[in-house]
Amino acid sequence: EGLLLATLKDPAAYLVQSIYDIQGPLDTVRLQKAWIETTQQHAIFRTQFLLGLPDTPFPNLQLVRKHADACWLVADWSDLDPEVAQTEYLRLEREQGFDLKQIPIRFGLFHLAPDHHRLVISVHHAILDGWSGGLFTNALLLNYAGRVAPPAGQVKELVAHIQAGDAAQAERFWAAQLDGIESPSLLVDPYCVPDLTVKPSDAAYYGTLARTLELGDQVVDFAQSYGVTVSTFFRAAVALVLHRHTGSEHPVFGTVVSGRNVAVAQVESTIGPCINTIPCRARIGRALTVGDLLQTLHHDGTAAYDYEHCRLTDIHRWSGMSPEQPLFNVLLVY
Repeated sequence: EGLLLATLKDPAAYLVQSIYDIQGPLDTVRLQKAWIETTQQHAIFRTQFLLGLPDTPFPNLQLVRKHADACWLVADWSDLDPEVAQTEYLRLEREQGFDLKQIPIRFGLFHLAPDHHRLVISVHHAILDGWSGGLFTNALLLNYAGRVAPPAGQVKELVAHIQAGDAAQAERFWAAQLDGIESPSLLVDPYCVPDLTVKPSDAAYYGTLARTLELGDQVVDFAQSYGVTVSTFFRAAVALVLHRHTGSEHPVFGTVVSGRNVAVAQVESTIGPCINTIPCRARIGRALTVGDLLQTLHHDGTAAYDYEHCRLTDIHRWSGMSPEQPLFNVLLVY
């Protein structure tokens, strides 16, 4: 819902663009038919959103159509510089954004040279998450090849599972998880991240710090030695960094979760927006060992599986913290 409301303010918000180079003979008509077949197999591609409906108990609705509109642009770029043409096309797509009254996905298929095409997919994050991207392209290719796709989960099954949950229990869980947190552990001073130039008046900083650490195998081995996941390892690392720079013994940060750790059949094959952002609270004391921290975070993360779908605004309210105070300003995505 938050993604959609942001799109009302900025039609380009949460527009994701993926680019694929296709080598070899390509039947463009067949590819478009494969897309239509994919929409019939996965209802999320026939979904539109109606927001702000007046005089109704449900002002925001998700509507699934029987058939999806095919929004394709097919063009010849063989006489153009493909990189220049692509840059301009991507810019125009972002500038156009999405009208949520339409299915928020568009395709650009461009002929570059004999047996060489480029496919550009612009899609709203509200219908696809990162996990779903590979599932979608695999389904499209299977239909193009005329092969039978294996059974897949549907978003409606996940929605039904969430709606059948105990809302009061979810509130109790998150209230307990964040109990005692009176103020957030925010990275706000320049010394916290010395490579960034951040002034107190800055509302946000946009930039990238790239670091390559040759620690992959060591991280995996370390996590396995404590019986936890690599994700838990990184949660512990973030918690310790926050503890060091803020002094908080109960640092809270955001973490992106798949939303698929639920007892729903074939949820791993569901194409749709299952991810969510939830808070992670660590408990760091003087006598706590790294092993203790890892085990506690692992336990809390597993306990949260049934409540990962909760909206961050609701969790914030249940925490008892002032709505003017953010829960966190550090987000871990792994």
